Amino acid sequence: MSLPRDPADRATPPPDRAEHAHSHGGRRSAYADRDLTSGIPRTLWFLAWPHYVESSLQIVDQFADLVWAGIFGGFRAIAGIGAAQQYANVAFTLRRGIDTSMRAMVSRAIGMGDQSLASHVVLQAMSLAFTYSAVLATIGILLTEPLLRVLGLSEDLVALAAPYMRIHFIGQTAAGFQALAASSLQAAGDPLTPMKATFAARCIKIGLSPVLMFGLVGLPVMGLAGAAIATLMANLVAFAYLMSVLTRGTSRLRLNLRDYRIDWAMLKQMVKVGWPASLHGAELTLGTFLFGAFVAPFGDAAYAAFTVTKRVEQLASQGSAGIGSAAGTIVGQSIGAGKLERAKQTVLWSAAYGALVNLALALAILLFPDAFLSLFAREPEFLDAARPWLYIMLTGYVAFGASTSFMSSFTSAGATLSVMLINLTTMLITVPLAFLLSRFTPLNELGIPVAMSAVLIIRPMMYVPLYLSERSLHVRVFAHDPARNA
Repeated sequence: MSLPRDPADRATPPPDRAEHAHSHGGRRSAYADRDLTSGIPRTLWFLAWPHYVESSLQIVDQFADLVWAGIFGGFRAIAGIGAAQQYANVAFTLRRGIDTSMRAMVSRAIGMGDQSLASHVVLQAMSLAFTYSAVLATIGILLTEPLLRVLGLSEDLVALAAPYMRIHFIGQTAAGFQALAASSLQAAGDPLTPMKATFAARCIKIGLSPVLMFGLVGLPVMGLAGAAIATLMANLVAFAYLMSVLTRGTSRLRLNLRDYRIDWAMLKQMVKVGWPASLHGAELTLGTFLFGAFVAPFGDAAYAAFTVTKRVEQLASQGSAGIGSAAGTIVGQSIGAGKLERAKQTVLWSAAYGALVNLALALAILLFPDAFLSLFAREPEFLDAARPWLYIMLTGYVAFGASTSFMSSFTSAGATLSVMLINLTTMLITVPLAFLLSRFTPLNELGIPVAMSAVLIIRPMMYVPLYLSERSLHVRVFAHDPARNA
């Protein structure tokens, strides 16, 4: 199999392409012409820091929703918004395969120096995303109350959560397209532009949410539904900005809308690469549903504790996802450029950094647990229920950082099936273990975080054989052109 020409030139767009972008107007991103072939640690942090800022903004946004919910209706409102967001996460994680396959293909194409192929991939991914979002949003809107009752929630919680959940499903299309546009730029090597879009969106959302929820400045009180409306408006603004960058060519990737056509072969390949990632997302979501169902009989305070600690888990995930996403970009582009040893070294560096980042996070929360939990609600019933959950989950977060980095690197290489099988195996261990510990031991509801944390510790060990075998470095992501596959 022949390799593309000199790989050292492929991480940076050629000068004529840079001039072409200027001819279309607009100032180019600082990342547009940066050479990504320097030392691995330096390049990882160069690409990772915008992810960390973006992730921090998203986390602040998610926590702000819970804080406003706590002020609006106490811990029951927190439980209600947490239950509604589970279904929103279902919709988002099922479309995860579209983003994953697109990232793998775009990073590979950029590594090969083929900008037109990268643009074609993004446009095909948008076609899939539009179809998927329309179908899922329709289902979610029509079945809001029945879906919430499936979780075994009280009618009071269903009444609180239903308006928020219905509007959240309406906003899934905007959120999905924003995520897809951001992912395409990140895969091309520009995480700075998505960070700017996220900053604008989060400022709008955080500022607008309390206005709509509490009926400030003369508006009607909308409750939890106001937070969902603010999210929808913020995502629309961010998507519009990202599309302006992509169509003007002021970053490392420019979309050529005039050449758009449906490519059924490409769509089929994207589904082939992406379906394991969608199934992986479904596994995680199903696990969260089952854990929530296990917790519900122990009362609203326990469910609120579960909701908050799941947000902490998302915080830990985002902490390592920044370095993991940066690693995925380098791995994909390195494979496209034929630099397989560089790709392999990047995986190890990212796993080590991911573990260190999560260690720092775990220590910070461990030192001030009550101060952290009091951000959401201060009822003694809630604090007593949430404190032991938090302590237990923190024990697995260091290993979780390493496994998240492994996962991001391997999925960007196109090894989505292997990642899915590893996570499916761990899920098949966690769910029955959580049920048994919570029902048949004195741990009661605390058996659930014990099971979850134990599996977080085990999971990175399961990625080691995949790393040693190097199979992930030889996955074909383009079906019909062998020259485009390492």
